[in-house]
Amino acid sequence: MLSEPLDEGSLAVAADVLVPVLGAPPGSVGPCAVTADGGAALARAATEHLLELDHTTVHHLLGPQWRFVARGRPDGWRTALAERGVPQQPAVESGWSAASGYTAGRALPEQPELTAVFAAGDMAPA
Repeated sequence: MLSEPLDEGSLAVAADVLVPVLGAPPGSVGPCAVTADGGAALARAATEHLLELDHTTVHHLLGPQWRFVARGRPDGWRTALAERGVPQQPAVESGWSAASGYTAGRALPEQPELTAVFAAGDMAPA
């Protein structure tokens, strides 16, 4: 399994076995490579799961948008909210570190009804 570290050009994969590539930037090549959609499907599933747990809305701490792996997540999050008619709150951009997650989490509105946050990664907790 490969996960792209930076959003710089294509990723060439040469292998004789299936190599899953998570969040590969457009233009990734390889005869046995499989790529994900930049996180949209996973973000949608995570948001739907939180809504199924009876949260009234889900806020989103975005990953750095200069990273391909983070760019699709807002679309999946928005799609899940829109399909259920749930109001979308403004997303807050974060980094991958706990410190940036903490700072971004403090930027979330102080609302008693805020019960769920979809964070960019487990290193960026709210």
